[in-house]
Amino acid sequence: MQEHNFKDLYRWDTAECMEDKAFKRLMFLDGCSILGFICCIATHQTKNLGMKSNLINLVQKDLFLLENQLPYQVLQLLIKLMKDNKIPYHWENMLAEFVDWNNKFVFTWNQYRSPHGPKSPDLLHIQWTRLLGKPSRHIRSCLPALCKTSRKIHLFCGVKELTEARIKLRPNQTGYIKDVNFGLYGIFGRPTLPHMTIDRPTRPMFLNVIAYEACSNESCWFTSYICFLDLLIDRAEDVKKLRSAGMPKNRLGSDDEVAKLFDEIAAFLEPESDTYDNIRRLIRLHFCFRRKIRIVLWVLEGIRDHFKNPWTTFAVLGGSFVIFLTAVQTFFTAYPQSSLKLSSKHRLF
Repeated sequence: MQEHNFKDLYRWDTAECMEDKAFKRLMFLDGCSILGFICCIATHQTKNLGMKSNLINLVQKDLFLLENQLPYQVLQLLIKLMKDNKIPYHWENMLAEFVDWNNKFVFTWNQYRSPHGPKSPDLLHIQWTRLLGKPSRHIRSCLPALCKTSRKIHLFCGVKELTEARIKLRPNQTGYIKDVNFGLYGIFGRPTLPHMTIDRPTRPMFLNVIAYEACSNESCWFTSYICFLDLLIDRAEDVKKLRSAGMPKNRLGSDDEVAKLFDEIAAFLEPESDTYDNIRRLIRLHFCFRRKIRIVLWVLEGIRDHFKNPWTTFAVLGGSFVIFLTAVQTFFTAYPQSSLKLSSKHRLF
């Protein structure tokens, strides 16, 4: 513990009041406790912890709280003190298993994993990194044609309206919040989002990651994604449509509670500009395109159903002409001054 001055990573009014020996002892005991807990979880030996399952879940959540973070360098120094040379390699895998075990309660994972690297400051940063993953092509690239569109394109609609326009949301294969895509299959649009499970631990987990982004110099990807979901989920019908598409898995209770959850969390959040703007533009443009197609289809269906007989066609055209003449007559009756001015312009002198 003499290689680094870990006191500099804490507030001076809390760390400086402790003697160096007491501070190092605290770092050592906390680090050993965390390593032992992670090893038991990652190796599926929770019986060695001597705790009930509900208490294990509480401890696991406390390890990722923003105010409980221990410098990751402390854990690395303790690992170097172990005699087994294979421990550092196994530790990386165990840490990945532990972080994913925590994240599985919210996001569904598969074999794709993002490396956290040796320079991660703490466990919460590792969790945040593995939640994000790699950005999709629609997020990485800035589409020039879309950037020239008007600001009206930012107006958004919920999942129910998108579903009615044949825009069907699907879960992606990675579970990363950066891997949000929009694919076109003929005239049908298909946005893909990470699958998630909504239950009681979801709110504190979301708020904890949002607080981390607010206190760090990292980009607010997670905050922007929550705001993006809040645009999609406006009421219980939107949650129902999402569940029918395979996401999210609602363990919180009613769909109203899920919609209320996102409304309350995103109420005072400000998304990072341009994070999910391309996805929003693509969805909105395709929504407008589908709506125009639907109007054309209605017109074609009306012509097909009501204009099968040529005499019906003449009758409708004649009726439309009579309605037009009636409208003109009504206009000049209501505004006689306009008719006088119009006739005076054509008077011959």
